[in-house]
Amino acid sequence: MDKYKVGASGITLKDTGGTWKAVDAHKLGFILWESEKYGSAAGKILTDDEGNIIYKGISSLTDFKVQVYISQKEKQHNEASKPSKKKKAEPQPIPEIVNVENRKRKKKASKNASCRESVLRKLREYQTLVELQKKQKTMIN
Repeated sequence: MDKYKVGASGITLKDTGGTWKAVDAHKLGFILWESEKYGSAAGKILTDDEGNIIYKGISSLTDFKVQVYISQKEKQHNEASKPSKKKKAEPQPIPEIVNVENRKRKKKASKNASCRESVLRKLREYQTLVELQKKQKTMIN
């Protein structure tokens, strides 16, 4: 594969600097790479099974945007592997990442409404997290 180069100093990825080591993988072939020079202090890179860079500067496979991307790819993979019956597909909920207490809500709503609420809740939680991280950075500086 020409997107990876294995040299005497380590593995280099196309369009990135330095050498990288694989630290995690997903069953669909996604690989999480960490810088050999900076380790966990630097952001990681996510590539697909062909070596295409999907995200730079992430911390793990559990990052919100990574989970959304992977769940979309899993849905596409599942639809492609199913027999071609013309059946209405049910929406796939985004995996729970942050707030476990919201699972206990006993709200009677349609599946689409609960999925939509779940996505909105995740977006609000992610926005709150980003705002807190910005405040922490400004307090440190």
